[in-house]
Amino acid sequence: MILSILISAVVFGCAAFLAMQLSDWLGTSSDHARLDADKRTVQGLTIVLTLCTALIGGVLASRSVAIEPFVTLGVVCVALCAAWYSDTCFGYIPDYFTLLPLGVLILIAVFERHFSLTLVFDLLWPAFVLFVPFGIAAALSKGKGMGWGDSKLAALGGAVLGFEMGLLTFGGACLALVAVAWIRGKRAQPVAFAPYLAVAIVLGVLVRVVVSTT
Repeated sequence: MILSILISAVVFGCAAFLAMQLSDWLGTSSDHARLDADKRTVQGLTIVLTLCTALIGGVLASRSVAIEPFVTLGVVCVALCAAWYSDTCFGYIPDYFTLLPLGVLILIAVFERHFSLTLVFDLLWPAFVLFVPFGIAAALSKGKGMGWGDSKLAALGGAVLGFEMGLLTFGGACLALVAVAWIRGKRAQPVAFAPYLAVAIVLGVLVRVVVSTT
């Protein structure tokens, strides 16, 4: 058991680190300028996200999560780290870290249950419903307040968490964003929303894992 926990933690952590390096390469290769961020802050962010993802991998292994949800959650956690890094350092989220993981989730779900109405309501419907309000915000703000990357990340979260858990955690993320922006005096400035969504999704996932294994 201890060996499997350590292996899972190392695999998750290494995957998250590599995903963030990919995010950095994609951002550098794109038309998006790197935001003004202290190099030490970026390095610290990379270390913290790598360690947190490794911890999640260890927790999932300690809970003896089945292989399909284990792989699914691993893909999601790694994608969230990359999205967090990209939004913080470059101000955008590549589709590689939102739509691609969402496609992986759909393929896994089809493989497990085959395509059915249950799959539509359990996976695709929550993704669409939670995408809509963020998409409207992105359209109204023309990407200056809420970005389309955030909307796609919300869709990924909806597919992972379901409608009720997603609505609850995303509501908390929005409140946290407003509170932090108010405290820091950046109410009129764009703020990276991906970190808040990522934390909300991870917390929701961990709650579901703990509940399902107790």
